[in-house]
Amino acid sequence: MSELNFEIKALKISKALSEETLAYTATLYVNGQRAARLVSRGHGGPVEINFIDRNLETFVIESLKGDSVSTFSGYAGLEHKVDDLVNEASEEQQVKRWCKTRTIIKLNGHSEHEFLAINRKYDPSHRGMIEREYLELKEIVNERFCKGATGC
Repeated sequence: MSELNFEIKALKISKALSEETLAYTATLYVNGQRAARLVSRGHGGPVEINFIDRNLETFVIESLKGDSVSTFSGYAGLEHKVDDLVNEASEEQQVKRWCKTRTIIKLNGHSEHEFLAINRKYDPSHRGMIEREYLELKEIVNERFCKGATGC
């Protein structure tokens, strides 16, 4: 059985409605195919996973039952995968917002979710200066979101 590829698109977060957990709506894609609409009301309850096609739902849930990597299987496994994907997408949105007004970098010693912010809007011409000042530079995160050679 081939591994399923999950992706979250059209993530809309409502901080005003978020209480115990993140309130959001999103679309779940499985192997590139639109599969389900996701709704979390932010009250700490389960995520509503509304599949578009019952056959696809059955296939996904059955596939996750045989997932030896995860502690959870079936719907519980899917909810955990969705939570992880939403958290990653939410962090990516936040970092993208920061990159509009700051230079965001990662150093070699940083964990996966650790960043350093420089209170200066990033410009590609600053790269050499940043590399000289931060010898442990691993990545200039702003460059993930650059459009073209000068679109940072």
